[in-house]
Amino acid sequence: MDKNKKIAKNTLFLYLRMFLVMGISLYTSRIVLETLGIVDFGIYNIVGSTVLLFSFLSTSLTIAVQRYLAYALGIGDLNKFRLLFSQAFWVYLILSLFILIIAETVGLSILYNYIDIPEGRFRAAFWTYQYSIFTFIIGIIRLPYNAAILAYEKMSFFAYTGIVEVFLKLLITYLLVILAFDKLISYSVLLLGVSVVISIWYHCYCFKNLNGCKLKFSIDKSVINELAKFSGWSMLSSASSTLTNQGVNILLNNFFGVLINAANGISVQIMNALSQFLVNFQMAFNPQIIKSYANGDYKYLRSLIFRASLISFYLMILIAIPLMTKMDYILSLWLKTVPEYACDFSICIIISFLMESYAGPLWMTVQAVGKIKRYQIIISSLYLLNILGSFVFLYAGYSPLSVFIIRIIISVIVFLARVFLLNFLLKFSVRDYFLKVMLKSYIIFIVLFFISYHIGLHLHGFWGLILFIIISVSISSTFIFCCGFEKTDRDTVIRIILKRVGR
Repeated sequence: MDKNKKIAKNTLFLYLRMFLVMGISLYTSRIVLETLGIVDFGIYNIVGSTVLLFSFLSTSLTIAVQRYLAYALGIGDLNKFRLLFSQAFWVYLILSLFILIIAETVGLSILYNYIDIPEGRFRAAFWTYQYSIFTFIIGIIRLPYNAAILAYEKMSFFAYTGIVEVFLKLLITYLLVILAFDKLISYSVLLLGVSVVISIWYHCYCFKNLNGCKLKFSIDKSVINELAKFSGWSMLSSASSTLTNQGVNILLNNFFGVLINAANGISVQIMNALSQFLVNFQMAFNPQIIKSYANGDYKYLRSLIFRASLISFYLMILIAIPLMTKMDYILSLWLKTVPEYACDFSICIIISFLMESYAGPLWMTVQAVGKIKRYQIIISSLYLLNILGSFVFLYAGYSPLSVFIIRIIISVIVFLARVFLLNFLLKFSVRDYFLKVMLKSYIIFIVLFFISYHIGLHLHGFWGLILFIIISVSISSTFIFCCGFEKTDRDTVIRIILKRVGR
């Protein structure tokens, strides 16, 4: 199959998954917040942050496994793929046991001594923490299967399974309403059950349908050392990102309590929805980026970087502009009770995420090249400035909103660092990237935001919101198509549409 057609097909499957998953997830969040209440929702958010502090240990290894599996398929070495998959599984199993030990010692210490839990809810928080740990560990054991599916670009399975998973989570929200037990503990147990079911399904599919996913009961030290060497530097980036997100949430808890954690939890839900939207698109590009580098097709690789960065930002614009313009009203529709600061936090998260939307193709190219030491040290150090800056401003008495202002500033600095660091590895034109990607896309964003903002001033209520979204997306799509793409890209889109219509 042609590379571009394969990307288009994979993107279609991923967006089918994304739209359903995003819509149901947002509705599920409304039910969960309403059922648990703001206090318990805040507790679940901060307990989850404590568990996720250890996620950098698995995230860094996941990046390495995905890279090496896709690389092995890119050069057509199925034996290498088999060996890598088997060794990765045993490493993940050992890692999950290690995380269990750390979570039950260091993690519990954090929960007991550094988390502000309202009186009378510590028992529920403790058991929520325990079930969340096992949900997290089961998710870790599933990761090598997830990496194999992405390497084989089986996006249809990935899409359909994601839809099944989100429907199961919708089902448990209704069970949560009728159960007579503690709602917070019940929610944690039900999520654990969903994780077990989905993990078994992943294993069965890979075992039956993908070559190279059968386990060998042996350890190959050379392969493990190779994965460890690569993931060692990736761990810096994963640790800094995890500590930034979860550490800042713990800081907010210490300075303001669980009610602010509830507001932050809402903004995180929006960030996760945006991230899902973006990752599903970039996921279709990622295997091609790695395989293009493995095949030495650097010209096509550079074009992929530029195109993926540009389209990623445009896709974010389509969602970000309506959200930023009508955030207050959208939150009031979505949630019966809107936590204080939720609107401001969410807008700041979106602004920060617009800058982060460029990052995926850049860091994936760095992973493909494999020379990640300097890149990870610099990017990780910059990310950690979030925690330092947040602590300084909160300690000085500033509002919780200052944390998100700092995040936006750091996002800009990190993006600039990514571009210049990638230039050292791939020698693509920084000037062309800024002119053809960043400058062009931000001019388009400013123009479209100005237009949409003034249209939004005249449209109110539910039907006004629906009309505003239709008008905003229509104007944005047309403007982006006419002014945001090169002529060759426009011709390609028109040709595909005409071909489909002619069928």
